[in-house]
Amino acid sequence: KWIAERFKKKLNQAVFGNAAKRFNKSLRFLISVEGGAGGLNLHLHMVIGEFPEHIEWNEIKNLIIKAKNNLKI
Repeated sequence: KWIAERFKKKLNQAVFGNAAKRFNKSLRFLISVEGGAGGLNLHLHMVIGEFPEHIEWNEIKNLIIKAKNNLKI
């Protein structure tokens, strides 16, 4: 779960900049955890919504990749 929380924080920072922290701006997330017994093949599915109007559709993929690459796992 901590990976999902860190990813959300990084993506919000990439989308909203300092407003993510200063004004508690956030995207909406629906997260589902899926995996086998004992955590084998454990992974997450996310639905991400409510991107602000200034974000173009073709920018979303790069923002997600940037947030993922900034995680320290």
